[in-house]
Amino acid sequence: MSRFFAASSESESDTEVSEDEIPLKAQPVPTYVVSDEEEDEKRVVKSAKEKRYEEMQETIRQMRNHKKIKDVTNVLKSFEELMPAYNKALPVIQKEDNGVTPRFFLRALAELEDFVNELWELGNEYRKNSMSKNNAKSLATLRQKLKKALKEFEVDLQKFRDTADLEDEEPERAKDQNKSSDALHYNMNNRERGRAIIFNHKEFSSALDHLPIRDGTEIDRDTLDTHLSKLGFSVSSYNDPTLKEIKKELKKVSEEDHSNRDTLMIVVLTHGGTESLWAQDTSYSPELLWSNFYDHNCPTLAKKPRLFFIQACQGSKLDQGAPVTLTDSTAFYRIPSHLDFVVCSATMPGFLSYRHPNKGSIFIQTLCRVLEARYRDTHLLEMLTIVNRIVAFEFTSKSLLYPKYHNKKQMPNICSSLTRQVFFSEKKNDF
Repeated sequence: MSRFFAASSESESDTEVSEDEIPLKAQPVPTYVVSDEEEDEKRVVKSAKEKRYEEMQETIRQMRNHKKIKDVTNVLKSFEELMPAYNKALPVIQKEDNGVTPRFFLRALAELEDFVNELWELGNEYRKNSMSKNNAKSLATLRQKLKKALKEFEVDLQKFRDTADLEDEEPERAKDQNKSSDALHYNMNNRERGRAIIFNHKEFSSALDHLPIRDGTEIDRDTLDTHLSKLGFSVSSYNDPTLKEIKKELKKVSEEDHSNRDTLMIVVLTHGGTESLWAQDTSYSPELLWSNFYDHNCPTLAKKPRLFFIQACQGSKLDQGAPVTLTDSTAFYRIPSHLDFVVCSATMPGFLSYRHPNKGSIFIQTLCRVLEARYRDTHLLEMLTIVNRIVAFEFTSKSLLYPKYHNKKQMPNICSSLTRQVFFSEKKNDF
């Protein structure tokens, strides 16, 4: 597969599309034996400890996720939940652990103290210009409350920091460490499938009078919405967004907590230019779409598949169906050099793609039909290969009004740095 991905001026031909049919193809529960009232009491005390510790650990897990994306407001909320949870656990700690503060709790406090200090030391200029007003206010409140709370654990925290390299008895951490790096499939069994964002462009600014109306794009948008919703995605569509609106939405989504989501999908339906795509008012580099979601910009999507689909021409060449050799001189977009990305384009670099004004584009419509037919037993890259085969072998453009665009071919392009297979395992309300 190509290391690069390109798009160029899209003048998608309004053409007939053939209606091709796609071949369809526990953990064991512990048992308690209660012999008398004393044994029953012991069992209840143990269950209380497990319950209290799990409550604290879940709050700590959420707090860590909020820290990853510097959501200080929610870090503060988690901290305000953690301290009452600890106080509720105190009787159990005193009875079963001889009053010794759990290491996982001390580690969480130490990590939080470091987090707050690092942000605070960046200074007023950083808080004013790089943090939202709510986050800046929450940081000041959190710093004050944390400082007060840490006085109670001053001695324990110092002992912990002296031995901080020791492991905690924390199931969440142990579970993560035991996950095999050789897993064949991505984990697609989180609570949510994930966000799917569709930037749909039909009409453009009057200043861009060289860009024609993209009739039929609303059919692609609606078909995507229907099929991605059935796959469990939370779909948001934006019609004719400006570049500012695209940047704002991408930034907002990258700052969300994706910890309980399987994946992310971004779809763009628009005209293209040399090394660019078109917003409603101007062009932009496609790298804008995925750069917000690199691991360091969106930590809660790390090690999760990030999927990008672009319906746009990649040039003005017409594919006659003859073998094509792509040279280094071809204009390409550089796709993500990071792991766990896939970028799929409607056509090969330098060539036109085709869209019917009443049926939508051949690429998007075929993609949705393959997803619906094969998602239960076929992984994503295999489904995309099926899309390639159908579009390449079974589609030929029909444009009698414009003979130049008649009887031409199209070949989608897949660029992948996925390290595992993506299966859209069924979730509730799936079709």
